[in-house]
Amino acid sequence: MESWKRLLTLPALLVLHLASVTLAAGPGDYTYAGEYGPSHWGEHYDICAMERQSPIDFTSEILRYDDLDAFDFSAYDNANAFDSLLLENVRTSVKVTTNNANLFLSGGGFEENQYQLLQFHFHWGSDSTQGSEHTVDGAMYPLELHFVHYDPSYGSVNEALAHGDGLAVIGVIFEISEEDNPIFDPILNNIDQILYPGDNFTIPNFAMSDFIPDDTRYFYRYEGSLTTPACYEAVQWTVLNETLPISETQLAQFRTVFFTPEDSEAPLPMENNYRPVQELHGRVVRVNNPDLQGFIPDYVSPTEEPETGAASGLVSTCFLWLSLAVVSLWKAL
Repeated sequence: MESWKRLLTLPALLVLHLASVTLAAGPGDYTYAGEYGPSHWGEHYDICAMERQSPIDFTSEILRYDDLDAFDFSAYDNANAFDSLLLENVRTSVKVTTNNANLFLSGGGFEENQYQLLQFHFHWGSDSTQGSEHTVDGAMYPLELHFVHYDPSYGSVNEALAHGDGLAVIGVIFEISEEDNPIFDPILNNIDQILYPGDNFTIPNFAMSDFIPDDTRYFYRYEGSLTTPACYEAVQWTVLNETLPISETQLAQFRTVFFTPEDSEAPLPMENNYRPVQELHGRVVRVNNPDLQGFIPDYVSPTEEPETGAASGLVSTCFLWLSLAVVSLWKAL
């Protein structure tokens, strides 16, 4: 299975709304195309036009090494850490809600915050060349999963949305595999129960760790927002470095659900439910994998400024002229 590390090495109502980064995959008038599509969200939702928006493109020049400790996902092995799992078509995504979950993030540089799991949901494309919300040097992937957590010390999800560290979302990227991935069975075996918006179905409990890669040591961290309206800038984003597999057959099953109600004259298949990457506005991405230092010009710490291309070029030019001068002097002797 190819990791992101190797890829990079190659050059209340509000609670319901939140429950879907979609926390926002809930009821609303936004869409993924047309007048209310992503390019117009900022016209209808002011926060969507602000400067800490998600998703983003992970390019080498924005990476900064930081010694963040690894996550401990051991609690996610417990399939009985919640009352039940509710599978839902929330109009813009397929979501699984963990009812009364007693699962908390541990580690990962969040020592001062504890984040409780609310739900997870998916973003995918109409074909396997697209679908992920986060990209790597412009490259997209066919599916992205978001585990959505909130900080209960703020008292409620509503209050957490008012704070820059109120939410923590773990992103997991999927790549195409020739074989079906059995972790999807509880969801895809029941996908025909949630074909239309508002449909929901209780599915058998399973451990959340099924959807967590084996290697969780390395990840990407940045400050961002919900990726759907109202785009609250309250998210500490983490995208895991290692990927998981999914087959073309399984992706096709996700595309059998609909954006539109059952009584629509022409039901619209749910696909391409991803927001395009947003401007960085000076943000950087912290990475805890020292092997990624090579992608940072003249490697700097998170608190230092990278050397500019002009300065670097000047040093190289001076070195070249000095070398030529030495050679000329040697010949003259």
